[in-house]
Amino acid sequence: MRRDAGIPASEPDPARPVAAHFKPRLRELLGALRLDVAYERGQGDHLYYRDPAGAEVEVLDLVGGYGSLLLGHAHPVLVAEAQRLLAAGRPMHAQGSRRGPAEQLARELSRRAQGDYCVVYGNSGAEAVEAAMKHAMLETGSRTFVALERGFHGKTLGALQLTANARYRDPFDLPGLRVLRVPANDIGQLEAAFAGAEDLAGFVFEPILGEGGIHPVDGAFARRAAGLCAERGVPLIADECQTG
Repeated sequence: MRRDAGIPASEPDPARPVAAHFKPRLRELLGALRLDVAYERGQGDHLYYRDPAGAEVEVLDLVGGYGSLLLGHAHPVLVAEAQRLLAAGRPMHAQGSRRGPAEQLARELSRRAQGDYCVVYGNSGAEAVEAAMKHAMLETGSRTFVALERGFHGKTLGALQLTANARYRDPFDLPGLRVLRVPANDIGQLEAAFAGAEDLAGFVFEPILGEGGIHPVDGAFARRAAGLCAERGVPLIADECQTG
């Protein structure tokens, strides 16, 4: 770690617990729920930790890693492929090169999505939303989005503006970005929001509201949203990171 000149060096207080150095508030909340355990391994739909006596305890995992573990922990096919690539010495970070498997996957995703798409890979749902927002703003020249009440799109600075929960959003308000919020499945308010926006970058929604309470968006509402976007020539952005 780089330390600027003139700043006195210090060592961690040995009296402080190790957990104080990493997400201490989360540790407190987990402790209140008796969930403050460190899992040693995962397999399929289960996680495993050791109790104070050293016995292994099995826990059913119904969370799914925010969508990243829908195939389960340590899926044997994925583990075998990762081991094969590591054993072969396949470079994981070669910026100035083509990536054959990535190109093949992009083509397959485009085929399955039934469109001639250029695929952008991301590390997280929030990063994917940020990329979609940037693309929409560049294409339309607008910084106004329509989004759903109770929607969640991430906590990075841009995606956070689309997230409905004011407790997350208000401390990091981003001037210049406008979001019109409408209730899910209310076609009338959706139409009013589109009609009232002089310029528009796009409509962002979760097909199934996640943090908002696991509420599916009606097919009629989604089709009307797609129609309104087509009429205005703006993108329909489906945030499916927690949809499955």
